[in-house]
Amino acid sequence: MNEIKPTAIFTPFGGRVEIKMFGRQTGDWSLKPLDYEDKNKEILLNRIACITYPTIERVWAPRPSEFNARILEPIQMTNEAIGHYQGSEKTHTMHILWKGPAEGVEIMSTKTCSAFFFTADCAVIVLSDRETGRTVASHAGRDSVLDRSVILNGEKSRSHFSVVDSMLEYFEDKTRVRAFICSGLCMHEHPLNAEKIEHQIYNQNVLKYLQKKFPSSFFVSGYSLYISVINIIEEQLIGRGIKPDNIGTDCSDPVNDKNERCEFTWWSHSRWLVEGQKGHDGRNGILVTRRW
Repeated sequence: MNEIKPTAIFTPFGGRVEIKMFGRQTGDWSLKPLDYEDKNKEILLNRIACITYPTIERVWAPRPSEFNARILEPIQMTNEAIGHYQGSEKTHTMHILWKGPAEGVEIMSTKTCSAFFFTADCAVIVLSDRETGRTVASHAGRDSVLDRSVILNGEKSRSHFSVVDSMLEYFEDKTRVRAFICSGLCMHEHPLNAEKIEHQIYNQNVLKYLQKKFPSSFFVSGYSLYISVINIIEEQLIGRGIKPDNIGTDCSDPVNDKNERCEFTWWSHSRWLVEGQKGHDGRNGILVTRRW
């Protein structure tokens, strides 16, 4: 297997965390093959071993099959598989551990472990304490940061309204927390006159909620509500005590970003739907490593 180079690399918090992002040109990073004992599972495992070569030996992979705002401890991830990669210096063995449904995980201090996420429009949030180094990372889609049940009928469906609240439980002093948000949609259309009545009702209720709580996170044009999950996350972080200067983003646009060859940079489920569900509906890979 040839080396797989990341599409983008970010090193927020003074380089204390490294985020490697793998887009369309690096293949599909969905973890669904882990559920089947066939050749595709082996290929995926060896590809993850390739991108973790030579130092990352253990990868924690939350499986967000539900938007449940749940953060796991590494010890709770009990499913395990092994991948191999023959590098120039050595044969690399990588253990991936996963559990679902869950959205995030605490990344322990060892430099030989990482968290892995697969996305196609949803964001990934990384929070880190500037003094202790404690680091938590999580998948964050629209329904990860907005409890659908609360918006529809006022009743909680989970212990935390937002995955942001779940993450912040890991930090005692919010003034020391720094945040980095990557991969999420800037603005996404939600039709207020959607064909399905249940979608109409929900989108209209979301509009009313955002008007009260997060007015800078949306705008309305005609019969469409445009929501920025990134802005909602930022407003939630600030509202819970995180300083605005301590929040950063990668400024990527999964739907529209293109490379120098005018090829789309990232997988985007939204773009796939707009294009009539033609072609492959893949997922981007995001590898988050704590470097101190």
